[in-house]
Amino acid sequence: MPLVPAASVPERPREPARAPRRTRRSTWRGRWPRWVPYAAAVWGVVYACVLFAWTAAGTRIPLGPNVTLPVWVPITLAGLALLSAGACLFSAHRDRTGRAAGAGPVPAVVSAVLVVTAGALVLATFGAPMVVVSMVAGTLFESGPVGPAHLLLTVVGAGLLLPAALAHVRRSGGRCPRCGRAHRGRTDGPLAHPEPSRASARVRVAVLVAMSGILPWAGAKVGWSLGWDVFGVSARAWHESSTEGEGLAQALAAVGIDITVLAALLVCVLMLGLTHAWGQAFPRWTPFLAGKRVPRVLPLAPALLTGVTLTLYGLVLAVLAAAYLLGIVDTPEPAAPFTDALGSTLMIGSGGLAFGGLGVGLLVAGVSYTRRTRPVCAVALRTTGA
Repeated sequence: MPLVPAASVPERPREPARAPRRTRRSTWRGRWPRWVPYAAAVWGVVYACVLFAWTAAGTRIPLGPNVTLPVWVPITLAGLALLSAGACLFSAHRDRTGRAAGAGPVPAVVSAVLVVTAGALVLATFGAPMVVVSMVAGTLFESGPVGPAHLLLTVVGAGLLLPAALAHVRRSGGRCPRCGRAHRGRTDGPLAHPEPSRASARVRVAVLVAMSGILPWAGAKVGWSLGWDVFGVSARAWHESSTEGEGLAQALAAVGIDITVLAALLVCVLMLGLTHAWGQAFPRWTPFLAGKRVPRVLPLAPALLTGVTLTLYGLVLAVLAAAYLLGIVDTPEPAAPFTDALGSTLMIGSGGLAFGGLGVGLLVAGVSYTRRTRPVCAVALRTTGA
């Protein structure tokens, strides 16, 4: 075969160099590990200043109708808020400079500060559901604006510090602060969201069992609305003691509907949404939103925060009722409309079963929803081939 000179071989036209494909950035919600620490740091300074100002002015934070927080509690919370503000700035600086968050003992201390402060704030949100019901009933500011204002600041702080702590802990473990997976590439690119799904049968059964705890408590209030005598209390006496307040609560009480039962039913609807696919995508009948994905924080924030409060509140009532029935603690004089200690104790026990069941159901459903709806960075799926 004759050899052809190299000079006579026609050259192939070179393909133009491909520009590197630009990764589309996600929305501001998808870039939350970048801005949440700064927002939490600002909150920490503002929260500490407010608490120090209240303490200096002698303003006490109410915990209930006749109970106020000890002075050392707001001072401790203010100190933790300032520490968490510094920890958030440290975490944000590590993320911005690209340095490994887990190198050295300081990041471990930062993780501890963020986790402890976030946990303390979650516990400090105790009473949030009752405040919402009081707001609807028109009795929110009967004891002054300090209590609701402090609770609002606490809820905002918990909502900011929890994701800030989560992002820092993930980064400390060498994982993506946003999706929790170990992958290379950008952490602010597109997110891949799982398809809507319902919880496992075990979770759904557990939620239904927890939800059924409201039956004795709600049944008693429905019985009073129908004119029956329950727990030794007549329907008339109950209506006379429950028609206080203004707005929606008074209007509902006039037609025999208790606003707390209505709120409990709304919590049950939230639990069902957390365990079924329709809680991840707006239904067809929703105007302008039909078929769109439900933002995870929309059902999760009230479910998890309210779940903690209701669980603790229900546990306290259940233990108190058990102590009264067993004679461990002397039963106090019954408050109106109750006329005997047994009826009052049974109502306390049924309330503990109801609120505790709602709280546990919300936490179980919320954890399941969190796992089923967790998004993943698209670059992680391309890397792992998932």
